[in-house]
Amino acid sequence: MRVALVALAGLFVAATSPRGELELGKEVADVSFKAYDGKEYKLTDYRDNKEKKTDGMVTVVYFHSKNCPAQIAVDTIKKYAEAWKDPKNGVKFLAFFAYGHDKEKEIKDYIEEHKLSYTCAWDTEKKLRDHFGAKQVNTTFVLDKTGKLIYRGGFLKFKK
Repeated sequence: MRVALVALAGLFVAATSPRGELELGKEVADVSFKAYDGKEYKLTDYRDNKEKKTDGMVTVVYFHSKNCPAQIAVDTIKKYAEAWKDPKNGVKFLAFFAYGHDKEKEIKDYIEEHKLSYTCAWDTEKKLRDHFGAKQVNTTFVLDKTGKLIYRGGFLKFKK
């Protein structure tokens, strides 16, 4: 029994560990993506930019799926995104649909059905997943205003 518990704990740790070499406190390299609104974005769009005289935003990158049984409920994610959506808060929420069985049309319908107002993109070629080293959905990365990784792990339930 004890061996089984140790093995299970090892599987959980392996499943939640990022695949890449992103280090806490280090800047995450830029990557571009096309969102469902049809616009092209880059991670650097949300960073401090002295040339443009813009303040950066804390960027929450969440790997999401509509089909994964282990996902956090979409209502929980919406609550976070809604709580942070005011630009005065200085937080930008990005959701990347990264589960292999999700189809693009299904995701578009899902976004519309649930009225998701945060930026959503479909990670068709797993480029974003590999860039961040996300092994599973419900993996969350938080970047500070300069693009440094300050958190990686799971997404907790929303508490009022």
